[in-house]
Amino acid sequence: RSFNGPKELGRRLVDEDLVGPCFVEQYTSFAQGRPLSDDELGIASAWYDRFTADDNRFDVFLLDQIASPQFVTKREVPVGGGQ
Repeated sequence: RSFNGPKELGRRLVDEDLVGPCFVEQYTSFAQGRPLSDDELGIASAWYDRFTADDNRFDVFLLDQIASPQFVTKREVPVGGGQ
C-alpha cells in the first residue's frame, strides 16, 4: 500500500502492528547480547503480548524484563553459534 510522507508511513507502521514485534525482538536480542534462538523468539513473542497489554509502555517493558528470570540467568551459546 502506498503512503504520503513520513507521518503517514509512521502511522501505518504503528496501525498495522509492524513496529512493536520488531522492537521487542531486537531489544531482547540486544539485552541478551546475541541473536535469539528459536525458543527465545517464542519468549520474545510473549514479551510482545505483555508489552501491548501494558499500552506499549517502554518503562514497564524494561522493568518487567529486568525482573524476569531470563534477565538474571545467562544462557551460554556454544562456540560456532549452535543454539
